[in-house]
Amino acid sequence: MKRKSFKLTNLLLAVSIGATMLSCTNDSIENSHEMRTTETASGLANKIGKFRSDEEKRISSEFKSFATGSTSNNVEKNAIFYHDLKLKSVYKERETFKFTSLQNLADEINFLVLFDKEKAENLFQKYSNYLRKSIYTVEPTLDYETAITTDINELSTIKSDNSTGKYIGVVSVKEGVLLSNGVYNITWHVGVEKHKDDIGLTFYRNFTQLGSNAYVNGQWVLYPSSMRPALDAYAEFFGSGIGEIETLGFLSDYGSVIRNTGGKQNYVWKPSRGKIGGTFTTTVNGNEYKLEGASNFQW
Repeated sequence: MKRKSFKLTNLLLAVSIGATMLSCTNDSIENSHEMRTTETASGLANKIGKFRSDEEKRISSEFKSFATGSTSNNVEKNAIFYHDLKLKSVYKERETFKFTSLQNLADEINFLVLFDKEKAENLFQKYSNYLRKSIYTVEPTLDYETAITTDINELSTIKSDNSTGKYIGVVSVKEGVLLSNGVYNITWHVGVEKHKDDIGLTFYRNFTQLGSNAYVNGQWVLYPSSMRPALDAYAEFFGSGIGEIETLGFLSDYGSVIRNTGGKQNYVWKPSRGKIGGTFTTTVNGNEYKLEGASNFQW
């Protein structure tokens, strides 16, 4: 397939995004304190997690209808529509829970980059001690459950790793590009999250993740697709100090990021090897792009 890059048209951006943007200010501190003093971190994580899951289902449905119903073959138009939906959801979450979480900030950066790359980069630099750059996206260094409940105005209360200055919650990550045709690609991510429970005890969860991206305006950005990993796709983790092996598969679903998180573990683990592959399809205004294949990995 011929490689294409697509230039953004600024005309489509002003109305849909400008009205919904809520800035990351200190105004959220009082409200977020009030909300979270009445419930545990895990309880709040469940509420925010459900909100995010419901929003993802709604956005996926709207995007599918738009992508299949449009007449022009234009990935830029589709990407603008999708990123606009995601940004509005980011600000809706912020308004609903009365604070800006670290995960919410990372999401804003990832979906703002298509519209204002400079502002997205400035936000990343401002919070770079708490964020890391993945292949094409920005992710919190904290584990997911902590990242969705931690107010960015309270990040200074989290202890850092003294050797790096980073606030570590993701202790080991391996990642790369699995398949690409120059316009559409799939990334893989395998790693270990470090958690603390409500009474402060440390535990770990292994995870596998697939990402779907499109090439728009000279950069790769998140773009939803149907991701169907092979039944024998897996990642293997080695339990340091205990000599045990855990195997974790990859989830099949529709979206731009599909993550599978394993069970609670009391020991540190690290990725050791895996087989990653499957069939992946996305729609660009009625035309289907398909990627298929598998690779073996040793880490």
